[in-house]
This record gives sequence, structure tokens and C-alpha cells, in this order.
Amino acid sequence: MNEVIHKIAEQYGIHPYKIEQVSERLFRISDGKHLYALKQSNLTESNLAFWEYIYHQAYSQNIQSILPVYLTKQSKLYAINNQSYYYLTPWLSSNKLDQQQVIRNLYNAIGEIHVKTKRTQFVQTDTLISTFTDYQKNSAELYKKELYFVELFEKNRFMSPFELLVCTQFRIMDNVLTVLNNCIDLFISQIQNDKEWNYSLCHGNLNLEHILHHNDTYILNWEKATYDNAIMDLSILLKQLVRNYDQSSSQLTDSFSAYTNHNKLKKSELYLLAIYLLNPYPYIKKIQDYIDNPSNDTMINQVKDLQFTSRQLLFGLKWFEFVEKEKSVKDNNKEN
Repeated sequence: MNEVIHKIAEQYGIHPYKIEQVSERLFRISDGKHLYALKQSNLTESNLAFWEYIYHQAYSQNIQSILPVYLTKQSKLYAINNQSYYYLTPWLSSNKLDQQQVIRNLYNAIGEIHVKTKRTQFVQTDTLISTFTDYQKNSAELYKKELYFVELFEKNRFMSPFELLVCTQFRIMDNVLTVLNNCIDLFISQIQNDKEWNYSLCHGNLNLEHILHHNDTYILNWEKATYDNAIMDLSILLKQLVRNYDQSSSQLTDSFSAYTNHNKLKKSELYLLAIYLLNPYPYIKKIQDYIDNPSNDTMINQVKDLQFTSRQLLFGLKWFEFVEKEKSVKDNNKEN
């Protein structure tokens, strides 16, 4: 593999003194003076042009939170070897920060990217409303399915830990479905009076592994990037953050102003984010998978996966409370 790395480094005019493989696709290179990160990407010919466009946008709009890539001697943003695309960035050490500061820095960074790349287009609200009305009807049917699961498990003389967890979380799911129904109504009410839809550059796989805190905060790995509503990025990020207990709900909501100070969200977008966070289908699917093939995975892993998903739904409930509280405060300020 070192021979391949040397060939790629040559395209950048770099002569490696030391090569260290950090992960399957990431290498740290030293030329004796500087450190570089070389990534063997998952890019393909179909998405390569858009990936290049991201870095041109970052340069032209001075988006500092997208870590820059080096140019090859042929002024390309990538190098090719055996039909694989590689790109080179500076190797930066990450500073240790407390959790609250990590979250605020991340909100700041992605908020800057979303607002600087924002585009607004007119949309056919009738089509959008129809889509969410159908989703609302389908979600309402999940109560019967969840109740069926509980009744099925309660027939067992001795429930497995997974079955017991499903039964104890039934009330949570009941609440999720009720709040989701309410949230969709509020979203539809807002979107009826709003003919515009915002699109921003979205990372597509936003999580803490793709964040680097150096002198500035950088967001790495834009291989899955796309243009979509900023809510897509935020929903992916928040779901990842609340899978474990490392971040509390209050940390994520209390610091959210760090994001909205850059990219102010409309009421419809805040409700849309709540709808994505309250998506009950992954939870239901895990139960159905267990019923269809209970021995497909270990009991510990099945319980953990269900618990991870339930935490995401619980945060969705907290997020809806946060949105309603913020809305109430703003309405009171207007009246005063």
C-alpha cells in the first residue's frame, strides 16, 4: 500500500518521509516538515463534479468551516489511482472541548454553511400538503400495529428483554404518534401561507466523527453532500447525537441559538424538523424484524438498537416542546 501512497503523493509534489494508516481509508503522511491527511474516498464519477463544486463554493463564498483540500500539480482537487479517487487535506490535531462548546461550535459551523449557500424557490404547496397528509394518515395506523405487538408479547408467559422493552415503551409510542399528528397539522397550517422553500448545501452525513476542532471548527468528508432543506442535515445530526446519553436534550436545545443566529429557520421548518425527529417507522421496523427473525442478532444488540431508536423519539418529543415554548415566547414579545 505504501507504494500506492507514494504514487499519489507524487501527484501533489510531496515526498513522504513517514506514512501511517489511521483507518481503512485514511492515511497520515509526513514529509519531515508538514503533516497531511490523505483520504481514499468513496466518490464515483457520477458525484465527483458536485463534490468539486462544493470546494469551489467554499472558496468563492469564503466558507471557512469546510476544511480545504490541496491541489495536485495539475491543479485538480483529487488524484486517481486504480479507479479510486483520493484527496489531500492538512492534518490538524483536534482540541479537547467540553460537550457544550463542541455543540455550539458545530451549530455555528453548519449554520454558517447553510446560510451562505441558501437558495429560495417557489413550491407547489398543494403537492407538499398532500404528501404530508398521506404520511399523517399512514402514521396514525401505526398505533394499531404497536398495540398488536404489545398484545402479542404479553401472551408469552416469559417475555424476552426485547419484548419487555416494547411493552414498557408503549405509552411513549402512543405519545409520539399523538404529537406527530399535531405537529403535521401545524406544519401544514404554516406551509399553506408560505410559497417558498429553502435549499442549502447539506453535508448528508453530519456527525461528531466529521467535526474537527482546531483553531477553528471544520466539517470534514463532503462525499455525500447534496442541496436540500437545511432540516435534512439537522435531523441527521440530532438523531446521531441523542443515540447515546453523552448529550442531554437541554444541551442541544439550549445551544440551538448558535445555529439560528446564522441561519434563521421559519416556523414551518422548525415543525418539519420535529416531524423528522418523531419518525416512528424505524422503531416499528425493528419490532417487525424481531418478530420475523428473532435470532437474526443477539438479544443484547436488538435491545440496544431499539433503545437507541426510542431515545431519538424521546428527543423528538423534547424538541417539539422546545419549539412550542420558543413560539410562545416570541408571540408574547410581539404582544408586548
